[in-house]
Amino acid sequence: MQYKSNRTRITDGIVSAAVAMGFTENPTKLEFHYKIPKITLSADYKLRGEFFSIPLNEQGKMNDTILNYDYFWNGTVKLVERNNEKYMKLENYRTKFTTSRIYFNFGNLFNGDKVLGDSANEFFNENWKILFDTMKPILNKITGQFFGNLVSEPFSKIPYKQFFLED
Repeated sequence: MQYKSNRTRITDGIVSAAVAMGFTENPTKLEFHYKIPKITLSADYKLRGEFFSIPLNEQGKMNDTILNYDYFWNGTVKLVERNNEKYMKLENYRTKFTTSRIYFNFGNLFNGDKVLGDSANEFFNENWKILFDTMKPILNKITGQFFGNLVSEPFSKIPYKQFFLED
């Protein structure tokens, strides 16, 4: 099954625990770990493929809720020199996350047929773990890119030394 989402909006989600490691004088690896008890996501979606032999060729709005989101991100970085200043550059990254539950709500399933759509959403939620495992690679990619951009943007514009307090 293929899953594509764009314009994702997080409408609910407060970090309950966060750890960042690797911010040294000459960094080579950064690690982030955070936990969010509840995340509500809204996005446009496209689903293509089959799920339990159900053919899917759908698109619409989705509203999903993720409970106990536990996220790990590690990236390889290096310092690069520009204009006599050192900036951190992200080379690559890996992500991993777990959750205790996801509630799916895909709108406009089966061309907006409410009975079929409600039944499909109920089926997806009863089998959420299988659907989650199917979607996990793309979800890892989406969250990894999001977090990679979150790391890359400030570090590519602000000299690395400015992220530290002076003695």
